[in-house]
Amino acid sequence: MNESWIQAYVLLALRIDKLFRKFAHSWFVDTYYGPPEWKATVDAEPETPEPDLARAAMALADALPVQGFELQRAAFLERQVRAMETICRTLNGETFALADEVERCFDLRPEWTPEAQFE
Repeated sequence: MNESWIQAYVLLALRIDKLFRKFAHSWFVDTYYGPPEWKATVDAEPETPEPDLARAAMALADALPVQGFELQRAAFLERQVRAMETICRTLNGETFALADEVERCFDLRPEWTPEAQFE
């Protein structure tokens, strides 16, 4: 496993969190227990533009297969990075069909339930 990939992943999450707090008045990273210097780096730098964050997520996804993670961990990280990319693209004004956005962020495809079922 490549430590620089992990650091890039964490820094991306912290950079998204910085923007997320501005736009959503909420947080993306619930709690951070990693190296304090990584958080301090992101806190000290200017906000990263959304398109740059989306490109960083795509670069992480492209580099993931060669990181040597075991299969289940790699699959989990792939889904996490895809969700991060989707959030960055959404913050940049891009829209997705609801089912596509849910699938990209939560790894499940919602299905329509007919109204008659609720009656």
